[in-house]
Amino acid sequence: MTWHDCFALVLILFFRPAPTEQERWLTQLGDDSFQTREQATDRLIRSGVSFPRLAIAAVDPDPEIRARARRIASEKAKRILDQWEPFPCLDSAWWDAKTQCYVSTPAKHRLQPWIDRTVCSCVPPYDDYRLATRLYCESLLKSGVPPSWIERLFLLPLWQKEQTLPAHWRAGRLMPKRLQILAKSK
Repeated sequence: MTWHDCFALVLILFFRPAPTEQERWLTQLGDDSFQTREQATDRLIRSGVSFPRLAIAAVDPDPEIRARARRIASEKAKRILDQWEPFPCLDSAWWDAKTQCYVSTPAKHRLQPWIDRTVCSCVPPYDDYRLATRLYCESLLKSGVPPSWIERLFLLPLWQKEQTLPAHWRAGRLMPKRLQILAKSK
């Protein structure tokens, strides 16, 4: 080890940035005190902690940190997903308005696993496809895709495609206000 390496190491150790509040709260998720863990959980839920940070904490060696990070991610995803209700039907991704029928597309093959998980005898009709859309959006959120990208690149085009479906298939559902505003701004 040369003196340059030693000097660089000293600089790194001496000038290392202090941990942010969120990083401290993430480490407090594994604290010995139950009250400290609960306070850290509440603070992280209220703060805008990112999904990638929670994903890192969700693989921490400490089981308490893992469980709480997953709970926070689910809570955060639920809040975002609730803003997007009602969801469009996932199967409208491969609806062709010109031919008025479903066509096999790459989107169908990519999205089919979410439909396979949910399609059952849901009542009213098509709720299983809406649930599949919600689950797919949840998986995108938890993998770190920003909510604004999901809105603009997935949900909005899906809603616009759903509007081309026959009226009896749409079941009178309207696009959420948040997405209506986004559609008008385009």
